Amino acid sequence: MGNELAIIEQKLTSKEVTNQLALALNIDLTDEKAVEEIKKYVSSVFAEVKRSQGTGNYTDLTTVTPDSIVMAMIDAANFKLQIDGRKLCYLEKRGNKVGLQITTNGFIAKIKEHYPDAVFTMTPVFKGDTPPVITEKDGSKSYVFESKNPFGTAEDLLGVLVSISYTNSGGRKVQDVQAVPIADLKKMQAQSKSAAWRSYTIERMKTAALKRACKWHFRQDATIQNLINYDNTHNFDVTQPATPVRKSIIDNINEGLSGENQEDEQEEDVIEAELVDDVEESHDEGPFPI
Repeated sequence: MGNELAIIEQKLTSKEVTNQLALALNIDLTDEKAVEEIKKYVSSVFAEVKRSQGTGNYTDLTTVTPDSIVMAMIDAANFKLQIDGRKLCYLEKRGNKVGLQITTNGFIAKIKEHYPDAVFTMTPVFKGDTPPVITEKDGSKSYVFESKNPFGTAEDLLGVLVSISYTNSGGRKVQDVQAVPIADLKKMQAQSKSAAWRSYTIERMKTAALKRACKWHFRQDATIQNLINYDNTHNFDVTQPATPVRKSIIDNINEGLSGENQEDEQEEDVIEAELVDDVEESHDEGPFPI
């Protein structure tokens, strides 16, 4: 074990960090079984750091400050998310520090904790497709859409329709439909460092659209709000202003389908700054998860 790894391990297993994790996880340190949960968090984080050793300047976590690793681990514990192979969240190197990146899988997992029957679908809209029609009734949205180009390529993509449905705490079925246009997806792609956007372009755009839709739909939900606020604060440039808009997102997609000009800005009061990277680089795993 290198000197850097030894220093990091010593920090992660220190009494100070153990006490911080116990507080974040609401664990009684006199309960031996509960203490195993702390060991699990520490061992999974250390395994991720060790696995990154020697992978390059942009991904080697052994060269960052141990304190930044601790901070990211504590943040994950506060949300009851583990940094492990499930990729609900992960450590992202940022200079000589790391930050906690919460993936789309992480958002879905937390949403399903509160709404177990939640269902999410992402439908790409390509050039040549029949324009989708979104309707709203009794506070829920649905859409009618006919695909004319089921094997469209990334070059043909005009946007992604995201459907979110679940039963709320009052027992009422809720359904929302959001349309994310290609212009917004390309902004996210341009900011990302991940090769996944090149290798799995459409899947990554579906993933990005789903996360954006979830963050927008659940933005006023107290059970999810803290997670959204954390991600907004830590994982994109919040100094970028929201763009005032004159058109709806669905109008932009429909204009693309009809060939009309798409230069006008969007209508919804949404924050244009978005997540930079949702899934970390991986050299030993299959397709990137949604």
